[in-house]
Amino acid sequence: MMLKAMKILLLLLVPAVFWPGSIVAQNLIADLNGANEANIVNFTLSPEDMVQKTDTLVINEFMASNSSYIQDPQGHYDDWIEIYNYGTSAVNIGRMYLTDNLSVPTRWRIPDGNPAATTIPPQGYLLIWADNDTTDSGLHANFKISTEGEEIGLFDTNGNTLIDSVAFGDQTTDISYAATPMRMTTGDSLACPARESKISVRI
Repeated sequence: MMLKAMKILLLLLVPAVFWPGSIVAQNLIADLNGANEANIVNFTLSPEDMVQKTDTLVINEFMASNSSYIQDPQGHYDDWIEIYNYGTSAVNIGRMYLTDNLSVPTRWRIPDGNPAATTIPPQGYLLIWADNDTTDSGLHANFKISTEGEEIGLFDTNGNTLIDSVAFGDQTTDISYAATPMRMTTGDSLACPARESKISVRI
């Protein structure tokens, strides 16, 4: 008899707690949209809540002096940076940061309004133009790469967590620097020459 009474009590309490608009529900739910009731909005994850694996991203290749190697969509020979995802899952780099000064990690925020343009598939590559032409269509960072040497860094969406970086010295026109498989496992960020014009130099 006691067990039956408890079951009835529970059945009475459940609607009171979870019925939309009830006093108890108003006090318990995460009312994200101010509707004073539980709805799908309150259970939707924001981009900040979604965690993705980013330690498979590397600055795979870059060119600081591009005079005839490859053109951007606007027909210009501009500096460029290539990001490589050597993991087994796609990674959307939208809202991450790219910089040419590690002390200013949030120099350029990668746009997040077009996942198709910023998602790198497994073992895939993404090219970003470093030409300071942010009004051009496509991915154009707000800085250029110095031919006299500097650093390039990719930071996570919080603007603090360094995902990968590369430091390099003087650059030669139409010679790019590229990551070696060993660097992907060791995290070595030092650049050094290895191959000829219009062929990537290993780092």
